[in-house]
Amino acid sequence: MHPASRVLVISRSAQQERSIQRDGLLVVLVQIANAAACTGAAVLWWSWADDASRWLVLVPVVAVLCSCYATRAQLRWRRINREMLHLQLALTDLGVTYASAAGTYSAPWSSVRQVRLRTHRSGSPYVVIDVDDWGGPLGECAGTDRLALTLAGTGLRPREVSRAVHQLSGGRVTTRN
Repeated sequence: MHPASRVLVISRSAQQERSIQRDGLLVVLVQIANAAACTGAAVLWWSWADDASRWLVLVPVVAVLCSCYATRAQLRWRRINREMLHLQLALTDLGVTYASAAGTYSAPWSSVRQVRLRTHRSGSPYVVIDVDDWGGPLGECAGTDRLALTLAGTGLRPREVSRAVHQLSGGRVTTRN
């Protein structure tokens, strides 16, 4: 008979998911408002300025372009965050797996670059796992094979996660603070 594997599962709460979606929407709306205000400033500047200072209209135009670029990037992250709804991270004997609305993606412990335990300014701890070529929504953007999950509300302490990573990986991966 095959022995049962040990598993540690960390799930993101519904409150955290709502907060992520709300904050992303707020950033997009602020960027759109900024682009609209800069466009209005450019039009007013162009219509009221004399010919000698009309070149200064480039300042709000550049601000509009930067704001549009930032909005595009935020919309992309918002889509990725939507795909990461119902996020769960499972640490097992075989490796690490994350499951979300987009599917389930696994990686062996040999692909894990590092596991770090950090603390937000608010004092709530979170875990960051860097994995090479994880796939899924995290693999869509270059350099985003990193998953960060807060431990607040999970009932887990950073020390428990650190021990689990060390035991489940057979000592191959250790956590850093």
